[in-house]
Amino acid sequence: METIRKQTHKAFNEMPETFSAISLCRLVQDRMKAFKRFPMDGTILRRLRELREDGLTPYEVFDSAKSIYKKVG
Repeated sequence: METIRKQTHKAFNEMPETFSAISLCRLVQDRMKAFKRFPMDGTILRRLRELREDGLTPYEVFDSAKSIYKKVG
């Protein structure tokens, strides 16, 4: 079964070096529709933070006002 965490990790890997939170969330949401799941933005971003804590999605907040992230490492 595809999980939000797996789809968030896949989407992160496909994002450019600098990306917006909304673009990541929309990609995950579009993919999860195939599994009849409709995650909220907050859930996706929580999974992204969890992945970062596990060392799988190294990023930093580039612009907090616009929710822009930048990959690091």
